[in-house]
Amino acid sequence: DAPQLQLHVDRVQAQSMGLDVSDVYSSIQLMLAPVYINDYFSEGRIKRVNIRADDQFRTGPESLRSFFSPSATATGADGQPGMIPLSNVVKA
Repeated sequence: DAPQLQLHVDRVQAQSMGLDVSDVYSSIQLMLAPVYINDYFSEGRIKRVNIRADDQFRTGPESLRSFFSPSATATGADGQPGMIPLSNVVKA
């Protein structure tokens, strides 16, 4: 019996904040599960590269405040895309 977490993405809210819904889902996936990046060759073997958030950043629904997705409409002070916390558009 593996732990389960059900999340609801508010698509309307996400779009109103300039977030691409697919980017939101990608951020959630990166937070919760390993994501395959690439393979590399080392010591005569092919090694698979996966990334995911450290355990301390994916312990529960409150972790959504620590993950961000880039906004197409909001910009930061440096002119770069604004980063929106997932907790603004995802609820457990």
